[in-house]
Amino acid sequence: MTKLHLSSAVLSVTTLSLLSFILSSPFLTYALGSGSTLAVISATSTVCGVAASQPSQSITCYRRTPIAEIITVQPNVSFSAISGGSSFFCGLRSGGYAFLCWDTSNFFFESRRVYVNNTALLQNLSVGDHQVCAIINDTSSVNKTGTVRCWRGDGNASKQSPSEGDKFKSISSGSGFSCGILMENNRIKCWGNNTIAREIELGFADMIIWNLEVGGLHVCGVNSSGVLVCKGDNSFGQLNVPSNNALEYSQLALGASHSCAIRRNNGSVVCWGGGGEYNVSEIQGVFFESIVSGSNFSCGLVSRDFSIMCWGPGWPNASGTRLPLGEVLPGPCVQSSCSECGFGLNSRSSTIRRQSSRVMRRQRSGTSSKHGDRAEEFSLAELAAATNNFSVENKIGAGSFGVVYGGKLKDGREVAIKRGETGQKMKKFQEKESTPTSIVDFAVPKLMVNELGKILDPRVGPPELNEAEAVELVGYTAMHCVNLEGKDRPTMTDIVANLERALSLCDSSSHGSISSGRISIVSD
Repeated sequence: MTKLHLSSAVLSVTTLSLLSFILSSPFLTYALGSGSTLAVISATSTVCGVAASQPSQSITCYRRTPIAEIITVQPNVSFSAISGGSSFFCGLRSGGYAFLCWDTSNFFFESRRVYVNNTALLQNLSVGDHQVCAIINDTSSVNKTGTVRCWRGDGNASKQSPSEGDKFKSISSGSGFSCGILMENNRIKCWGNNTIAREIELGFADMIIWNLEVGGLHVCGVNSSGVLVCKGDNSFGQLNVPSNNALEYSQLALGASHSCAIRRNNGSVVCWGGGGEYNVSEIQGVFFESIVSGSNFSCGLVSRDFSIMCWGPGWPNASGTRLPLGEVLPGPCVQSSCSECGFGLNSRSSTIRRQSSRVMRRQRSGTSSKHGDRAEEFSLAELAAATNNFSVENKIGAGSFGVVYGGKLKDGREVAIKRGETGQKMKKFQEKESTPTSIVDFAVPKLMVNELGKILDPRVGPPELNEAEAVELVGYTAMHCVNLEGKDRPTMTDIVANLERALSLCDSSSHGSISSGRISIVSD
């Protein structure tokens, strides 16, 4: 097992103290769950976010104790996701080829690079109280793609990671254990040194789960009917969902003794458990893009201005106040016309990012709809319900990137949904229909599953750290340039800005890598 090199005497003392209480106290000081653009570290009352409206997607943190201060983490480096632990947090570099961790009890937030690999890329970074896990997307080995690797943790090292034969779609971490959704059957599998992991796995044994979130000693997930199901410890009512209609919730955030969820219909948040101390008046009438939880407080990204609000007993005398973090990205962007995308939230995209697997955004065309032109979000569970679980009867067509299904949403709207196919299914489809006839057909499927290495010229060396981000940026720019509708394509200003940014990331002193060769840009 590889240990995180978080060099701090304070961290060592904190770790030993937490170990003695890990099975007895419901109010441990840690952040829980999955990677996002927002993270909390309860032991030091720290909240971090991936900055928007900046030249790079750097991390900015607000540490409340011992004195309130703003700390910018590596301002010239871009990150795609962050996740918090007991007294540290980790960030996944854009492109997935590296992640770093920071000890928030250290005055200067000293960083430690834990993982670097240009072929075995990472996704779905997940930090529990002490363990860090991520899903591997290995561009050099199909057999390793989807496997989970974990670092650090406490106790029996053999239980820190699941079997290499298990392939996962998504993962989430809690107090001494982690859980994930298996690729092959959408069942939940849990692992770790906490004995409750097995109990929770058995509780979900007969269910198909579309997404899940892990708390201290409990797990909640949305089943195939769109209903929220919670299993595990219920000492404080954290499993007692107050209202549970199909497809009611779009995102979850679980703490040690409480649970919170965003209502899909309006973005409001409801919390339960924890003695009722989390369903506070300050969050009533406020709408959120995303939420995260630590052991004893929760934070959310406010939809109106992308500011951060925190609440709960672990955030005393300040519940509902906005943190001075500036604008935080609401999540990965999906198209150039999203107002939330890129370097600035109030302009067209200057960077283009993939959307996470948890939700899917769709841009409506035309002006007759009551929804106008705003982006709408649909979970996989909602799309599955609309298409009768992507049944053959609903299939209306197929293309080189996937199968198109017809369906009807809960509100009666009829939709056509293209479901991308990757891996062996995509390979068989291409062999059956035809081989790719254009660079777009060849490259886009690999870009969508983060397999950048497969579209690079093998005669050129693998990209170095900054170059991988440059390749990703150019790749996604090219992908969006061929969108069918003009409004979905980046402007020439966007394209030039992206190319200039990519070139600036390349180090001219590199040898045998991408930046060591001449780059020609053909303009109109």
